[in-house]
Amino acid sequence: MSREITRPFILLSAHGALLGRVTQNMRAVSLDWDEATVTLKCYFEGPLTELDREMMDDVETEMIAHLFPERSTEMNLIVTQAQLPEDEPRYWVFARKENIEFLPRRVGKAKGGNFGLG
Repeated sequence: MSREITRPFILLSAHGALLGRVTQNMRAVSLDWDEATVTLKCYFEGPLTELDREMMDDVETEMIAHLFPERSTEMNLIVTQAQLPEDEPRYWVFARKENIEFLPRRVGKAKGGNFGLG
């Protein structure tokens, strides 16, 4: 029997998976999904450390545990010092304080609005 995987369930799964696993090097995490796959993109400012990789492996494992078998999980680790993409993801689920104008307004639903839990 298949569960219905809702937007609040996916968002809360991502937030829960990130708890205690955000490293100093992490800038932001975006989240998007379709009927088959949930995609997390984790943006880092410098070379990935062993701890960064280990923590993101743990996040992916948590997401798989929450979403299997209804959705697969895809994790992308991106190292960049460029400005984060403003309109790419559906949701930002983590963003550290940076001198970026669009993030404070758009943490949660990337294209404006709230966290999408309503």
